[in-house]
Amino acid sequence: MILIDSHAHLDVDLAEEDLLGVLERARAVGLKAIVNIGGGDGLEYARYAISVADRFDDVFATVGLHPHDAKNNSPEMMAEMRAMCAHPKVMAVGEVGLDFHYDNSPRETQRSVFREYIRLALDVNLPLSLHIRDGADVSAHEEAHQILKEEGAEQVGGVVHCYTAGPDEVPAYLELGFYLSIPGVVTFKKAEELREAVKLIPDDRIMVETDSPFLAPVPKRGRPNEPAYLRYIVEYLADLRETDSDRMARLTSENAVRMYGLPEGLLNED
Repeated sequence: MILIDSHAHLDVDLAEEDLLGVLERARAVGLKAIVNIGGGDGLEYARYAISVADRFDDVFATVGLHPHDAKNNSPEMMAEMRAMCAHPKVMAVGEVGLDFHYDNSPRETQRSVFREYIRLALDVNLPLSLHIRDGADVSAHEEAHQILKEEGAEQVGGVVHCYTAGPDEVPAYLELGFYLSIPGVVTFKKAEELREAVKLIPDDRIMVETDSPFLAPVPKRGRPNEPAYLRYIVEYLADLRETDSDRMARLTSENAVRMYGLPEGLLNED
């Protein structure tokens, strides 16, 4: 089985022994690559993601500013983010976007910073890794789609990471050429709307992720998540989409390679 975790957090506070263990267990179940997200609070996470990618051939990085932390954006931060985008193992700008659920940054600030990072992605010709979460009173997905369209984001495309919305939101992202990445939430009992959405995603637009250490899938729910658990998500999606696990693993891996511009050699059977 060929697997690529399209979105994981090998966090800065992960001890060296734990990092090596996570990578070893991932490789043992067939993971060919992990995209380590450098989109946290400020520049620390982006710098760390690049440092891990430098050490391991099968780890790649993104850089960006999570919408929770949009209030901390500055011209100096944007300048360093732009410089880091030139690193050969930085494959996307993100995770960036809108989070109206927690509102850790003012919504208007989130909107303006989101636009800045879309423009950065366009300038450096990298795809976007999006974090979009609705609020109780407003659809962040509707606003995100409008912003993406206004800024011309379809020129670089990208992926909506941890897609947990329902079927109604799928067409707008497909229209813009974006991929949808499915997390372990799809295995949860109450995720019926997400399962309906998954059935609408074309084979060439679906990706998978762990979002580790968060959102461990059944049967590992309640434990810290890790890339090795990606196989449970793939197996569940294969049943849901009435195909076999090897095919589901391969097509999601092919999509990750194409979307991120990863080395095509990752798809070779051992």
